[in-house]
Amino acid sequence: MTAPICLYISNDFVVVHKPAGMVMDGTFSLSVKTWLEEHLRKQSFIPKWGPYPIHYIDRAVEGIVVFALKKRVFTQLQQQMERGDFLKVYAARSINLPRINSFPATINHFHSRTADGKRAIITEDDLPEYKTAALEILEIIPFIKIRLITGRFHQIRAQLAYLNAPIVSDTMYDGTDPPVAPAKIDLCAYQLSFTNPKTNERLEFSVNPSFLDSEQNS
Repeated sequence: MTAPICLYISNDFVVVHKPAGMVMDGTFSLSVKTWLEEHLRKQSFIPKWGPYPIHYIDRAVEGIVVFALKKRVFTQLQQQMERGDFLKVYAARSINLPRINSFPATINHFHSRTADGKRAIITEDDLPEYKTAALEILEIIPFIKIRLITGRFHQIRAQLAYLNAPIVSDTMYDGTDPPVAPAKIDLCAYQLSFTNPKTNERLEFSVNPSFLDSEQNS
């Protein structure tokens, strides 16, 4: 498995490029959090608090994530997310292209989860216990460029599948029977911007999705 890469380190937070196939945190022997703790120790940088993730991306998804190193900063960055000040843009490669006539196109659905909690359910009907799921498709060539508006469980994966455009390798939503949790899919949180709560500077980060490299080398 490809190792994570630190894109930015300060006394307050760390920005990391997470590879697909690695969990964010939890009881697993290797997670982005445990990797980051060891990475900071090797640099003789042991924070008094954290690191704790500000937001999450799925195990099968690659992308940019932020970890707070101070409780105050964690709260401030969480508040930015709630206000919509975290700009998160994803790159996806799908089996079919969604039928969109003009860009940008805002896609609104309603979201819930299966009884076992393992899959998302998407509908156009405003049903009890369902929550709004919204994203914006900015363009579809050379890949689908998506701005995430709400952050629901498996949201992008499930909404694209609902549009008959499941993500490549996503055996949870591409019609595979029975659905299987994939190790890696062609989805990457490749652009992220937010405001440094200490300096008020707007920070912007981007990475090259690895599925584009594999496509060029095939």
